[in-house]
Amino acid sequence: MTTPGGLGNEQVAVYPLTLFDNMFAGIVISMGWLVEGKVDVSRLEQALDAVAAKWPLLVGRLERNKKMYQLRIPLGSTDPAGYRRFTLTSRMSNNPLSDFVSVPLPLSHKPLPVALFTDAETPRTTEAFIDNVLPITHWHVTYFNASDGSQSYSCIGVTFPHAVFDGLGIASVVHALEAELLGKEWSAPATLHNGLNENPLSILLDKATLERRENWKREEYSAAGLVGFWWILVFAAWSYWQVIWHGAGEKILLIPRQVIDKLVEDARQGVVGEGGDTNTRLSRGDVLAAFLFKTIFCDDRLRPDDMVHMASLASLHWFFDGTLANYSHNCVIPLPYRRYVVQELETSSTSALACELSGTRQNFAMEDALQCYNMMLRGAEDGREFIYFNPNVDEGALLTNVCIANIANINWKGAGAGRTLCRYKINFRKPPLDKLTNDMTAVGYLEDGALLLQVNLIRTRMDRLEGEIRRLMEEAQS
Repeated sequence: MTTPGGLGNEQVAVYPLTLFDNMFAGIVISMGWLVEGKVDVSRLEQALDAVAAKWPLLVGRLERNKKMYQLRIPLGSTDPAGYRRFTLTSRMSNNPLSDFVSVPLPLSHKPLPVALFTDAETPRTTEAFIDNVLPITHWHVTYFNASDGSQSYSCIGVTFPHAVFDGLGIASVVHALEAELLGKEWSAPATLHNGLNENPLSILLDKATLERRENWKREEYSAAGLVGFWWILVFAAWSYWQVIWHGAGEKILLIPRQVIDKLVEDARQGVVGEGGDTNTRLSRGDVLAAFLFKTIFCDDRLRPDDMVHMASLASLHWFFDGTLANYSHNCVIPLPYRRYVVQELETSSTSALACELSGTRQNFAMEDALQCYNMMLRGAEDGREFIYFNPNVDEGALLTNVCIANIANINWKGAGAGRTLCRYKINFRKPPLDKLTNDMTAVGYLEDGALLLQVNLIRTRMDRLEGEIRRLMEEAQS
């Protein structure tokens, strides 16, 4: 799997990607898991080979096609000579795990270094994947030796271009690998044919656009925006300033199950106590979004009349009667959350805010998706960048909730590992937007029911969030 090679003149399938993939083309992601035990790399390689054989798209190569992207995939029962389906590397760490984090993991800790999940040759830009004709998944294992009979640990990482997979998409790849390792059945996406294939998302959106054009909302899609070069430079400068002056950085937060249960139960009871709609069934995601929104923006950095916005990404998988159930590429847009004045957040309870966010989520419709898609098309036509948050506010935040993908607590026992302790994600962003803050991901739930959050905030807001979680922990235990 380590000999370089290309496609030559073999028969290939060409699979076009979409504007949704363009939106994330400046990002390469390294995703990793810290697990107990020593991973058997030979088992991992065998399972990766089996997954690739059943899902040929995974062995393709990413290409540029004018302003768009596409995958070129070899067809046939055998690969071209020297062709790599994936990359898999491993090494032993020179340092013990305790040099990076203590176990059991604390409430909050910094993400493990990316070097534990990648090899020195792992690509970190989309251009590197394309120019060097590299496999679209790069896997790596780092071992931590046990000493004096203590527990051994491993880090398992996968690096991929975000232009190919979104959160649910890479989760489907990892779950396929998990199933192979455990000897379980799994369903591969539809097969490809020689030549140019159709992208189902493009077909469905174009058809829906023609059928529903008269029902479109005429105003701009308020949860996203189109921006030019100067806006990007100003925003990048602001983002760098958050790191340099305000200590913005990333942490992993492990919120105990009893804290999440209390937060949700308090919000649901608050709906009744405040005379709200008792038919509203707040989800954990609604309550978490309201809690984070209030905790982050209700501080002394913002004036009461400042305008703020939180974008929360939603998948289009739920539309089109399940046709996109196995679609693994980018197909997310921000929910149409409205903008808020800071004073509104300060005076609204978590229950009331969660109810409003819940209503927006439940009323999210195809017309919203088409309105956003139309904005993306206009941006592609006139050369403006589409961004997945509202640019016309004093400050914004992004929340990505991938709990439904069950990507946190992967079962790696088929590869010889024990429990999964944590999952990490490192974004390699293309400058100048490489220092984004106010970025939060609800990763999912671990074996003990703890919610795993990965957040990037300035120091004072991180302290405030950790303080609120500790307060809820004390209340849950009392």
